[in-house]
Amino acid sequence: MIELGVTSDEVEVEILEKAPSGLFGLFSSKQARVKVTKKSNLADVAAEFLKNVFVKWNLMYKLRLKLMKRIIWILNSAEKYGRSYW
Repeated sequence: MIELGVTSDEVEVEILEKAPSGLFGLFSSKQARVKVTKKSNLADVAAEFLKNVFVKWNLMYKLRLKLMKRIIWILNSAEKYGRSYW
């Protein structure tokens, strides 16, 4: 989770292989295998979509998204050829 830069409530953990219990449940030479996946939220999906649109249209952009309660606020400034579009 440290590598993903997230907390435990922002990931899904799937146990691929349990660790063998070993002697008295203490000694085991093999560790468990788990798969940790970052949960995607609506703000991340919206940001990725908008970035792809701006790149496709060859626009320079500065994108900020804020998730407040159940509303995503999208703050953007995009320019092409010196003209401001938003």
